Amino acid sequence: MTAAQTKSPVESAPSFVLPKPPRERLEVVTREPLPTSWRAGLHAGSEAVAALGARLQSLVECQERFLGEMRATLGEMDTSVHEETRARLKGQIHTLTEILDWSQAVHTDLAVECRRAKAGQQVIDMSAVCQRVAAEFSSNHDGATVGVLGATTHAWCGQVGRLADLLEAALALVFCRTGGRAAIAIEIGENGGWQNVRIVGAGEPGEIDEPELVSRFRRLARDLAVEVLSDEFGSGGVSIVLRIPNTVEPN
Repeated sequence: MTAAQTKSPVESAPSFVLPKPPRERLEVVTREPLPTSWRAGLHAGSEAVAALGARLQSLVECQERFLGEMRATLGEMDTSVHEETRARLKGQIHTLTEILDWSQAVHTDLAVECRRAKAGQQVIDMSAVCQRVAAEFSSNHDGATVGVLGATTHAWCGQVGRLADLLEAALALVFCRTGGRAAIAIEIGENGGWQNVRIVGAGEPGEIDEPELVSRFRRLARDLAVEVLSDEFGSGGVSIVLRIPNTVEPN
């Protein structure tokens, strides 16, 4: 018996025992990684909202043209109807005009919402954002204890990512001024058409040797049209008051 005839069953088995060999593995397509920070996620969300707002605004502009044409047509009907059908047609026109007025009111509200969306603005609860910023700041800074006090009765509409950045920068300034050893409180309140956020630290105030942080804080406040004030202890104290505009009624 030859060597070829004495091969074991294992040695003579084919490469694949399944009906068909496995298909070649294709390259895996991956998406962009998720943001590692919830504030980075807020910025990404604002960009998505802005894109949606741009599409919605195009629809609103079309609707606006249609409403104008409808109103013009109704005006022509009102002046050209025959005398014998005038009363009946005028009643119908009156009803259609009322419906048109209601549609116009809805259109106006929709246009406002689209402008907000296109600008990347969202309606949020100020207290909820402060809570998230405080928790993140405490976890990222050893020795920092940040509490949130107060609440608002109105929602706020704006760019939430930038607001969170501003609050974080204000916390960092107070943290630096207190030497990074004192507790910090975020106090939330309202004053007319503004929402007030007071960030206050305990202890003796010190110098802030962080020019880049100061510049970043001022830029963020300017972008959001936020007024920065001192509290009753003056500019040399350990607190910052942010007067934030653009409150809206909650839905």
